Amino acid sequence: MSKPYSIIVSSQKGGVGKTTISVNLSTALKQSGYKVLLVDADYSNPSVGFHLGLENTNAGLRAVVTGKAKLDTVVALHNPTGLHVLTGEISAKPFHPSNAQQKGLRENLERSGYDFIIIDMPPGAEDFEEVEAFCCENSRQALIVLTPELAACSSAMRLAQFYEKNHIIHNMVANRVKNKGYELSVGEIEEAVGEGLIGVLPEDENVPISIAQHTPVLLLKSRSGFSTAVKSLARRAASRLGYEPGEAKNVRGSFGFFAWLKRLFGR
Repeated sequence: MSKPYSIIVSSQKGGVGKTTISVNLSTALKQSGYKVLLVDADYSNPSVGFHLGLENTNAGLRAVVTGKAKLDTVVALHNPTGLHVLTGEISAKPFHPSNAQQKGLRENLERSGYDFIIIDMPPGAEDFEEVEAFCCENSRQALIVLTPELAACSSAMRLAQFYEKNHIIHNMVANRVKNKGYELSVGEIEEAVGEGLIGVLPEDENVPISIAQHTPVLLLKSRSGFSTAVKSLARRAASRLGYEPGEAKNVRGSFGFFAWLKRLFGR
């Protein structure tokens, strides 16, 4: 049995649409015929269950990590999409898994038989052991989600530096792009972060509607701008296309504030 391919969906800050991308990317891969497991890896503020109407599941990730339940017994089926989902558990008690528990989780996921495991990470996750717990070695990549603004670019660069340090291939995705004069253009984002974007997802009024209806945008409006862009992102992920860490593509010469950002992060 081959190991699943892990895709870590991450961001340095909250509110950039990371969970929305995780849910719809998983749905697109499932629609392409792959066996997909979507994991809510946020122990403190899980939200995948809410996005899919699975917030009332009795057990999820924490039960697997602590050994209270086997993976296949707590994976929830989302009937409209056919997705298998390992939800988070809302609790007032903080939870920090031990190294042994993280290792056990990784071994469980490696034996799970899925083609893809999509991991919706908490914002700002920079603990290598925590990230590694969800990833199959040498069969993984990270997506860094950012929005078209300078603060988001600088945050994304910090997260990219973390992945590069730990030898994890990463690609950047711009979300909520409106193509307005007050936001950075795609070229300016690529110039700021020093590498090409693997996906550009537009601002789409169907996204908040889909969240309220607990339905992925791909099911609600399959031909919307966001849905079309997510399908393109999924095709790239399925073929394992992407850029090596720090690889620049179609990036203009650096100058001014963008050059200062890259010097600041040593890129």
